Amino acid sequence: MNKCVGCDMCVVQCSERRNVFGYDEERRKAVVLVPENCMVGCNNCQIACLWDAITFPSISEVRELAKKLVASGRIKEELDVKLQQNPHLIIELPQSFFEKVEIK
Repeated sequence: MNKCVGCDMCVVQCSERRNVFGYDEERRKAVVLVPENCMVGCNNCQIACLWDAITFPSISEVRELAKKLVASGRIKEELDVKLQQNPHLIIELPQSFFEKVEIK
């Protein structure tokens, strides 16, 4: 059942002007237009929706998706691109840092 009544609070409340939502004029309802713009941890649209029409996957579902992305190599590819575009993000830590911190 689609609980959306077309109030468009989600469009207005989408934080940081991320423009996740678009508006379908024919159906007079908001639609997820650019899901990649959705920020992990943000739930402003869900809170703004008075009709409980917006839900998010559970943490376990998100973790499973993340595991699949890591295993596929896609995360490494995206990291490589990001580091090429932003070489200032590459830092060198002294060896003593690794001796103090246990990396699992």
